[in-house]
Amino acid sequence: MIEDNEQKIINIFPAIIERNRQKICQCKNPTYVIDETNHIVSCEECGAILDPWAVLFEIAQRWEQIAKDTAREKERLKFWREEERKIIRLRGVQDITRKYRQGMWPVCPECKQVFDPGEVSGFVNAALYGMNKGEDT
Repeated sequence: MIEDNEQKIINIFPAIIERNRQKICQCKNPTYVIDETNHIVSCEECGAILDPWAVLFEIAQRWEQIAKDTAREKERLKFWREEERKIIRLRGVQDITRKYRQGMWPVCPECKQVFDPGEVSGFVNAALYGMNKGEDT
């Protein structure tokens, strides 16, 4: 009698949720094929049908990482350009020192007058000087 009742039970669950299942596409760098007629996205390499939202999310994550990498590289480039400027200025100072030791005196770039470096009365912050002259140092 119980067996007869078990056969009469109707399954009311329209879907079964499977968790912890592996992704269908295991490709490391998949190339996506977009079927605009059927609104389906598939992997060109393995042919797996993929969830369009998951593909869109993955592409967005890639571009987000590219943006972060680009920003980091811009910062590195900015740092190395500043280092290059420092080296160029240092080479200029070394050149002036070498020429002074050879008995030559520098010429002021503003007034074109020769001056003795030993008579320099002080120094000013290069960044502040550049801002006052309207230059970008």
